[in-house]
Amino acid sequence: MSGSSDKWIPRVEIGHLPDFGIIIPAVRKVLPGNEEIDALISVAQDALREGDLSKTVSAYRAVLDLDPEHGLANYWLGVLAMKAAMPQQAVSHLAVAAAKLSDL
Repeated sequence: MSGSSDKWIPRVEIGHLPDFGIIIPAVRKVLPGNEEIDALISVAQDALREGDLSKTVSAYRAVLDLDPEHGLANYWLGVLAMKAAMPQQAVSHLAVAAAKLSDL
């Protein structure tokens, strides 16, 4: 997924995204990470809350550059792709996320 040629930036309204605030802390406690990935996840989540989807996508893609199978990054890229009516990208990211996060 990382390094792919799809340079999409979802065009969705943040108000239409579900509030997964309770899931994120739980996932971060379960999944091992490193400081760089944790920092990028924080940047992505802050950007998402602020409505900066370009920064959100860039930060999650940077996570996938470090760990292409990162569950949370794939999950959010899948959600954003789905909201942007990009089903192929959504399915691809969400399949990886489901495999990585299935034990939660």
